[in-house]
Amino acid sequence: MPTFRIRLMSSESAVPVARKRLLRQLELWCGPLRDSDTEVMELLTSELVTNAVRYGRTTVVALHVTVTPANTVVVGVVDRNPQVPQSRKADDDAEAGRGLFLVEALAERFGMQATAEGKTAWFERTLETPIPASLWESPAVVTAVDDSPQCRRALLDARVRAQVPRPRVGVLRLPRLVRPFGVAGVADYGTPFGRRLRRPGSSE
Repeated sequence: MPTFRIRLMSSESAVPVARKRLLRQLELWCGPLRDSDTEVMELLTSELVTNAVRYGRTTVVALHVTVTPANTVVVGVVDRNPQVPQSRKADDDAEAGRGLFLVEALAERFGMQATAEGKTAWFERTLETPIPASLWESPAVVTAVDDSPQCRRALLDARVRAQVPRPRVGVLRLPRLVRPFGVAGVADYGTPFGRRLRRPGSSE
């Protein structure tokens, strides 16, 4: 099945980027989308990406988009937090807590799947825009990466941390203190400044 994958930096800026890249890829596959499809796909994708950015415990989130012969779109968001959040119905005047409730209400199917590296939150939505049959003749997988400097830096930092082992406790040694040149005697570093150094043979 035709699939689109992209990795995004785990920040608030990933939400509009995910919406934009999702709609762009769907239009490449299906042509101009109907307004109802655009609004619902933007809302559902924004909720999943926002949830991954806030609670995913990761520097990079992944967005997977797949279309099926049943004229449906399956969108998945991958993060590194294995804990599955629970949806709850928010109060009418609440500003938060509506995300997963909206996804369950607007998507035909919705779920979360634990993986070896975290979890994947996904939803399935049937499009009103018809998916052309010619799309199944070349079911290629399209892979992309957010080309922003922040995302490139985050990916590089993650690769460096994975390759460079952290030093074990007890390996590092403190540097030896060097006696200042020309001072005969031992300086008491715990005494206040201004106290004279005691010299050998001195009666002070």
